Amino acid sequence: MSHLIKEEMVTDAINQCTGYGSNTFKSYLVTLDSKQEWDFIKTNLSTTTIAWVSGRDIGGTGNYSYSSGPATNQPLFNMYTGQCWGMSI
Repeated sequence: MSHLIKEEMVTDAINQCTGYGSNTFKSYLVTLDSKQEWDFIKTNLSTTTIAWVSGRDIGGTGNYSYSSGPATNQPLFNMYTGQCWGMSI
């Protein structure tokens, strides 16, 4: 099943998430860096829950990078070669 994601939805997700932060901690979209983190998400979210995961394709080149958190702008995945630098599901 294919889903069309509107830019407004992405912006809303980012704004909602960062709004949970405070002076003592930052809040950002999830970055999955290990199988353990992926297993945690799968175990703790219901099948009807939508989870926004950090990542973006800057310039439409097929090279995705993290869009938030400590790994911002670090390479994540190349959709044309299949090369993955982070956690691949």
